[in-house]
Amino acid sequence: MKKIVYLLLMISGITYGQNPYVISHRGNSSIAPENTNIAFSKAVEAGADYFELDVQLSSDDSLMIMHDATVDRTTDGTGTLENMTYASLRLLDAGSWFNASFTGEKIPTLFEALRIAKNSTNGIKVVIEIKSSKASIVSRVVQLVQKHGMKDRVIISSFTLSQLSEAKSLDATIPVMFFKSPVTATDIDQVKAINGEWVGSGGSFTKDVIDYAHSKGISYNAWTVDSEITMRSLMAMGADAITTNVPATLIGIKDATAPSDVVMISAIPDNSSNVKLTWNAAEDAESGIGWYNIYRDEASLAVTLLATKVGTDAVFVDNTCKPLHTYYYRIKAVNTIGLSSVNYSNELSVTALNDTDPPKVEFVTSRLDNITVLVQFNESLDVTSAETLTNYNIDRGVSVIAAKLAKDKKTVILTTSSLSGQSYILSVQGVKDISGNEMTAGQFQFDNKNTIIGAIAVYKLDTLLIQCSDLQVLDETFNHNDGIAKNSVTLAEGMIGNALSFDGIDDYVQFQNSSSFNIPGDKVTVSLWTKLDFKPSSLPGSFGPLFDSETDEYSLYEDRGNKELRFKATSVAGAARPGIPESEIVTGEWINVVGVYNGTVAMIYLNGVKKKELVLTGNVRPGVIPMLGKSGTTGTPSYFKGFIDEVEIYDRALTEAEIVEKYNQIKIAAVPYEPTGIIDTKTLDQITICPNPVTNETVIRLGSDYKNVVISVIDQAGNVNEVLKYKSVSEVYLNCSRFKPGIYFLNIILNNTSTVNKKIVVK
Repeated sequence: MKKIVYLLLMISGITYGQNPYVISHRGNSSIAPENTNIAFSKAVEAGADYFELDVQLSSDDSLMIMHDATVDRTTDGTGTLENMTYASLRLLDAGSWFNASFTGEKIPTLFEALRIAKNSTNGIKVVIEIKSSKASIVSRVVQLVQKHGMKDRVIISSFTLSQLSEAKSLDATIPVMFFKSPVTATDIDQVKAINGEWVGSGGSFTKDVIDYAHSKGISYNAWTVDSEITMRSLMAMGADAITTNVPATLIGIKDATAPSDVVMISAIPDNSSNVKLTWNAAEDAESGIGWYNIYRDEASLAVTLLATKVGTDAVFVDNTCKPLHTYYYRIKAVNTIGLSSVNYSNELSVTALNDTDPPKVEFVTSRLDNITVLVQFNESLDVTSAETLTNYNIDRGVSVIAAKLAKDKKTVILTTSSLSGQSYILSVQGVKDISGNEMTAGQFQFDNKNTIIGAIAVYKLDTLLIQCSDLQVLDETFNHNDGIAKNSVTLAEGMIGNALSFDGIDDYVQFQNSSSFNIPGDKVTVSLWTKLDFKPSSLPGSFGPLFDSETDEYSLYEDRGNKELRFKATSVAGAARPGIPESEIVTGEWINVVGVYNGTVAMIYLNGVKKKELVLTGNVRPGVIPMLGKSGTTGTPSYFKGFIDEVEIYDRALTEAEIVEKYNQIKIAAVPYEPTGIIDTKTLDQITICPNPVTNETVIRLGSDYKNVVISVIDQAGNVNEVLKYKSVSEVYLNCSRFKPGIYFLNIILNNTSTVNKKIVVK
């Protein structure tokens, strides 16, 4: 019999599950306060087929929209709705509980909601759920629907079958939906008996029940579903509608339309063999553009993928590393669910120019600890010269112990002897780019900013260290909260220096269960830099864990269901989850995310700007066992895909000024050192005052370019106060402010053999 019914449905042109309706639960409640006019408008903007709402009667018989029997949860008032008048209800604030930006949002009437639907440009429909048991509510709803001429754009729903039977008796042309969790075959038969059209099921979903509903000519709506995996499963089972808090996720899954083709504007070379590509942004009305793929070959019709996950700012710089080579470029856009443009863009060809410019130092940064200096150049470097120790010298007796070229091929990570949080002068020479151009020797002043005082754990992520066969991620604090890198976590180009790359499949970093991770009070901060592969709604799983844990005491993570990047803080009194909407999040670019709980509110910052705060009190709940890149140790864990750098955890609440400073000073612009005195070695018998009161400069002029210069500053007691070393130099800057007033001697060794001695008086 079932086969006969299916055959009749096919003949009549009815199909199930091919394109389920998107019912936006209580409006677009993931991005706006539920059951408000702004939430309904956001559902219209998202492109939902229906928005769902809950209707009740006030004490003076006004049809008011609210889910709960009381106004306590979603307004700034208290009391039972049906005991309150329309006028008193309209005085309440129904938006600020969700976010301060919605302050002043009112409790709407059904009249207002129907008007929003009727005036919508996309013809959105409305599911009206009757929440009140008052005898008059069904007739009042039917009359209002009829008055608005909305009978063909409304479904009346209820958990009470008799209310739906009453609606049918009043107007048989208005569709009705019976809610049950879960719906059974008996429920479907009862809906059929009153000539109803829909069943709405919560809880578990089975294909047998959906098939049975279809055999009776009843449509099946599944609620409330925010998981992409469950949505896809329901589509495969043949569900006719899915009610969700995140309509954009379902719309994206349904999207079978590829983004528009890309139009390239220009491909311009520069003098460092780089090529800058620009193009017009592609369009995708359903899902939006997620990223771009760049294709490059040395022959026309390029098909070799050069770069993926390129951000949506429509600009890309190709560091070709091959001057005088001709390249061909094409581009495709990819939407947020992974569909790419049908066709390649138009193709542009360009010949990279010969690299004639020497490399230049752009940034000199020393932060988070007192043994690391990062020197970033403007272009890719020759590995050998970049890692030659004698090409770097730091004053004040600091030794350069190691020089390692980072994954970006532009940043040199210097490991030094102890710095002391003061100002230093870095001398750099002999470094070449990949074309063999050698930089002009220079000196740069920098400050060592050890900003990790009071931190629980800090992970620069510049190196992975093998110890006892484990690949370790080292903590820079004295707490030694080291982690173990699991399943092939790899080093990659970082925001500064190197970072960790996570494949989203199974790799992560597990930290030990340290007492220092268990916050003793009511304050905590988690800060990190990340480059995301996915926006939250496009995640393959429910979550994209950054700094996370099984029990969520404090964590940063992407939340697909809510389309946010969130900070979750859990105290002994409860939990708060302030989030950054995915509309403000970019993929393929480094962003700084900071979560702060200060004992009264939990806050989340993006690139130094606070995005949301939620009230929370009580001490941070203990028991955290943190991880990078993974959440969940039982069932099906979630994994992160993308890059993480510069992770910092504090048992205090960083101030907004500190957060802004951390964002702005991740890279410190190189400042050329300007001397303040002149010491001429030709006048060996002269006692020189440092700094010279006439010239106000301090320069040691050697007379010509000497090799292997070593200058020692020795006080009268024979103590060496500073040693300066240079591979090749004719002038040396000496900062006299380093020394206490007194008499000093300069011991200057030239060409490894010739020695010059000079007396100076520091004033």
